[in-house]
Amino acid sequence: MKDPITMQNVKEHNYYKWSVGKGDYVRDEEATISFLRKRMRKKKIKHAIMIVIYLSAVIAVSLLIFGKF
Repeated sequence: MKDPITMQNVKEHNYYKWSVGKGDYVRDEEATISFLRKRMRKKKIKHAIMIVIYLSAVIAVSLLIFGKF
């Protein structure tokens, strides 16, 4: 179990000496607009690919059933 954060723990572990340069703090990318746009773009591309695959499968099956092969 983790120790609760008390003023004594803060003084012992130097919690106030964190630095972005050392990598102590990393920005959460899920909150940025560019991340959300990138995620929506990937989702739209996946949907478009699935529609193309579905339509080509329907066309291929209908050609096999109703076509003159």
